Amino acid sequence: DGNTLIGHDDQDNILHGLDGNDTIYGGIGNDLLYGDAGDDTLIGNTGNDTLIGGQGKDTLRGGYGDDTYIFNKGDGVDYIEEERGDNDTIQFGEGITLKDLKFFRYDSSGRNLYITVGDNGDAISIKNYFNDGSYSRPTDTFKVEKLLFSDGTTIDAAYIYEQVRTITGSGDGNTLIGHDDQDNILHGLDGNDTIY
Repeated sequence: DGNTLIGHDDQDNILHGLDGNDTIYGGIGNDLLYGDAGDDTLIGNTGNDTLIGGQGKDTLRGGYGDDTYIFNKGDGVDYIEEERGDNDTIQFGEGITLKDLKFFRYDSSGRNLYITVGDNGDAISIKNYFNDGSYSRPTDTFKVEKLLFSDGTTIDAAYIYEQVRTITGSGDGNTLIGHDDQDNILHGLDGNDTIY
């Protein structure tokens, strides 16, 4: 079970889902939304909102405004759906560093950005990060513009672009396929590889 919580339009709301698979709507304001445990859906709507999915498989939609998505160790998988490019940020909690992240273009169209966080199954998927399957440096579309770490490190879209254009195999035999819409760097490493 879960709760459906709806914030007021005339104030900055603080809403907690607690346990269960919750659906939480912010209002027209700078809202703070907590999914807590469970597979939650958080919708910020208009305003500079902060969305914290918590543990579980959460869907986070900041809406219009400069939104912040907070991700901590053990949060599971967050699916971020941004409506437009403003100045949106993913803020990582204590114990997560840039070295823990790996970046991929993901799904059959190559439109989504997929970020793995460490080796315990934590991950973030950003829907339609890449424009209609054709890469343009992430501006003015469905983006998160900045990643921020607790040690003060910040990375931007240009850094992410460089990571996803480089595809590296393992020590086994791999099939590596570059994207048609960008200049790829493919490393087969050891093994009998097939590279396109």
